[in-house]
Amino acid sequence: MGKNYNTRNKIKLIMTEKSGLIVIIIFFVIGLFLCTNVLGYYTNPYHGQKTESLHSTNMSPYFSLAYHFNENNSIQGAAVLLDVNADGFLDIALVSSTKLYFIQNNGDNTFTEYDSIQSKNGVGWGMHDFNQDGCMDLYLAQENQPDVMINNGDGTFSSMDLGNEGFGIVRTALFADFNNDNYIDSYISCSSFGTNHYWNQMHPGLSDGSFGGSIIDEILDPPIPDFWHKWAHAPWGLKGEWSNKQFKGAVVRDFDDDGYPDIVTCAYADAGYQDRRCIFFSTLRAHLLPRGVYFLHNLADPHTIRFEEIGRQAFGEDSQGDTRRFWNPYHATPLDYDLDGDLDLCMGATIRPELLRFLGWENTDVARFYENRCEPGVIQFIDRTAETGFSLLNDLSPEQRSGRNLAAGAQIDFDNDGWIDLAVVNRRDAEKTPYAYVHLFRNMGDGTFEEIEPSMHGLTDFGGGSDLVSGDLNKDGKPDLVITGGSSLDSQDISTSRVYINTIDTDNHWVQLKILDNATNSYAIGAKVSVYESGTERLLGYDEVRTDFSYRSKREPILHFGLNTVEEIDIIVKTQKGDEKRFTSLQTDKIYKLFI
Repeated sequence: MGKNYNTRNKIKLIMTEKSGLIVIIIFFVIGLFLCTNVLGYYTNPYHGQKTESLHSTNMSPYFSLAYHFNENNSIQGAAVLLDVNADGFLDIALVSSTKLYFIQNNGDNTFTEYDSIQSKNGVGWGMHDFNQDGCMDLYLAQENQPDVMINNGDGTFSSMDLGNEGFGIVRTALFADFNNDNYIDSYISCSSFGTNHYWNQMHPGLSDGSFGGSIIDEILDPPIPDFWHKWAHAPWGLKGEWSNKQFKGAVVRDFDDDGYPDIVTCAYADAGYQDRRCIFFSTLRAHLLPRGVYFLHNLADPHTIRFEEIGRQAFGEDSQGDTRRFWNPYHATPLDYDLDGDLDLCMGATIRPELLRFLGWENTDVARFYENRCEPGVIQFIDRTAETGFSLLNDLSPEQRSGRNLAAGAQIDFDNDGWIDLAVVNRRDAEKTPYAYVHLFRNMGDGTFEEIEPSMHGLTDFGGGSDLVSGDLNKDGKPDLVITGGSSLDSQDISTSRVYINTIDTDNHWVQLKILDNATNSYAIGAKVSVYESGTERLLGYDEVRTDFSYRSKREPILHFGLNTVEEIDIIVKTQKGDEKRFTSLQTDKIYKLFI
């Protein structure tokens, strides 16, 4: 009996030891995942590396720092440019998760903060003239506060609920008449962070200027199951419908010129700042979400809003997917880079760490460039990343690419030579990358772009940024830049937004256009503008009247065209419904209000 008893005890001991070892291994694997991945999003892979000084040594840089704004531990995620007090100069509004700041443009290259109000997780901007009084109003998605802010024309705003409140963590809000019924509709792009797992929204416009309930689950034709949201089997009673993509930037343009505006929207499998109540589940789920660029081709009629998602057809099979081999785009910036009268797309992305961070970085692109070859009803883009020169960024090693987080872009003909250039912001952490500055790419006019040295362009006073917006702040005919949320090189805990004035010395001509609806005096949103050398068919520029242009920031839609040596121009404006109006023999170097 004793021998059998001892044998059983030994067996129990061995089994207990094996069970304990299995438990230890399981906890080790979980701990390894948490330490190498989840916590990795809040640690610094570049810690201890020297960040090279990027301050300009050129005596005459293209841009000069005119103003900087910082609020300790407050990241200003996005900006809008609009004239809030009807003095003719574009003012600035900055938003952080806790406050909204208003900065007055004094008209002499100086700026003054004049007001701030509380904001509850307000990050994603939208802009539209909701009450059609000729003053651009704001949309700022916030928690437990009305999102629409009516511009009173005297530097103040009045809050209003128009029925399109954002429920998720809003990245951007777009306003367009998607079905040509004369009522502006609202598309809201969201990411899922923390405990908020809500998804995108589409609100149809109503006759009284308000919006109906979200119809996002009805707009895809054919339907795509789980495209917007999907059941998440989260532990500890947290299961439910969660957003199925981490949508970022989105733009609305009529890419195929059929009279119905389309949507290009980007999604990045962003696994940072996930739900800490089930951090292992939520972070792993975020890693496995679909990512890429999506093209919502407008199939609407005046009675319905419908889109067909044809991203792979438009941009290629490698443009979207749900595995680590697919890229993670942040934004798409529309521009007519080749002056052929349609809008092409430059896209910026981030490169993610591998699921186990000690394995390094995923080997995906950080930039792509697509040429528009669309025709009415037919969507086609040609990949011109190599030809334009942007493939040089993708040819870098994954570790070098990881220091270039190209989160937002802006078309900007900074030298007025008639060829649209590009400014692209690198995500804000100066401490995490030696490349924390704005990348400025000059359009060479031959289908290629050349990156300008930071010491030459001068956009280097603070590290990186989270977004940017361009506009002529001093009305001198040269587009300026506002960069939001850069980290100070002296103190990484200070988020600094700044204003750069364009000081380039050039005799090139220009024109700025405010395209207005004759009936309301509001901007004619959706109108298409072509600029020609007077008396000829030589196209000098093309653009649409829109407030969106890349990621979260927005701008009053004053169109800017560099004209090189041309001194007289003709303009054709085509409304969204196809009506045309011509303006001939206009002199350059002026700002025009054109009523249609």
